[in-house]
Formats: sequence, structure tokens, C-alpha cells
Amino acid sequence: MERKHRGVFCIEAMAPKEDFSCEQTLRFLSESSNFPFIFRGAVESRAKLVKYLKEWSSRKDWKYPILYLSAHGSHREISINDPRGVGFDMMDLRTISRVVADHNYNMEGALVHFGTCSTLDIDPAEVQKFFRDSGVTAISGYNRDVSWVESLAFELLYLCSLQRVMAISEENDGGISVELMIEIQERLFDSRKCRGLIDALGFNLFRFDEFCE
Repeated sequence: MERKHRGVFCIEAMAPKEDFSCEQTLRFLSESSNFPFIFRGAVESRAKLVKYLKEWSSRKDWKYPILYLSAHGSHREISINDPRGVGFDMMDLRTISRVVADHNYNMEGALVHFGTCSTLDIDPAEVQKFFRDSGVTAISGYNRDVSWVESLAFELLYLCSLQRVMAISEENDGGISVELMIEIQERLFDSRKCRGLIDALGFNLFRFDEFCE
């Protein structure tokens, strides 16, 4: 059976002066397990973030069904470094979901992962709102501030699990189905090596079918 590799579209809003970039993680996965990725880094304005969000959501194929947002964050927001060095600009979940939804394609089959501190410290009504506005199948991220070392360790395991499940599935031409997300959840939450990191990081994985009929 031909393996159907699906990958990550990553948008990173870290400042260039910061020592670590998730591009290194994605490059390692690409070289070690043939994991495709597109990287858009050094995002230092809301306009550029919006541009890249639309680039991802407007793709006509499902080779990159996973959107990985790497940035600083806080309760229901992500941070964008100001190039003038005067602090951060913020973009909230409602704005992100509306930008993603502003396209001519069905977003069913998409996963948005927030590699950010505390962005998914939200209540069920906010989760439901994000799903209804964006149309994506799943979202994941952390409900507390996280160490980049611990989050890096977990995201390596998480992305490897996603790639493994997608690659062996015969039904992933439309992205990541609810059934695939359930399988991924079971792999992660039943794994001893992942469980400790999941608890320490406050990792959440929400599916559309849990919140919207």
C-alpha cells in the first residue's frame, strides 16, 4: 500500500533573536521520517500572520492539513512580536477562526495546533465558537504556561503520532477525519511516555464532534 504522507504548515511568530525555532524540530522530523512541512517564520505583524493563515486555509490539496502556530501566548490569545521592540501585538482565537474561515474551501479535515502558552485556557463555549466559526475538525494546545523544553519533547511525540496515523490510513485524502483524531487521542492519552507530559503541560485536544452537532 502506498503511504500517503501528510504534513504541517507552520507559522512561527517568535522574534529572530530568540535562540530556538520550531523549524529545527520540523526539519528533524522531515529528515528522520519523511514528514513534509512548510515553514513561515519571523512573523512580526498581524498583516503577515493573516497572510500566512490565508495561505494555509486556501490550499486546494490536503497535503498539509495540520496548522502549527508557534508563538508566545496567553489566555485565548497568541502574541506577535513587534519589530520595533516595544512589546507584543495580540490576536485572539475569534480573529484566528474568522481568518481561517475566510476561504472557498471546506475546512473539515484540518487540525490547528497552538504551540503557545495558555491559549487553550478557555471554556467549552469558546471551543464551540472556534469550531463553528472556523469549520476545522480539531484543535490542540496548552491551557497553562509551558517550558519550551517540555513542549518540544511532547510535540515531537505528538507530531510523530499524527504522521504515523495519517500515513497508514487509506481514508485521509480529505485531511484528518474525526476517526483518525480519536485514534490519535487514544495513542497519546494511553501512552505512559506521553501521559506525564500531557498532565504537566495541560495539553488539550478538542474534536468538532464533541462540541457541535
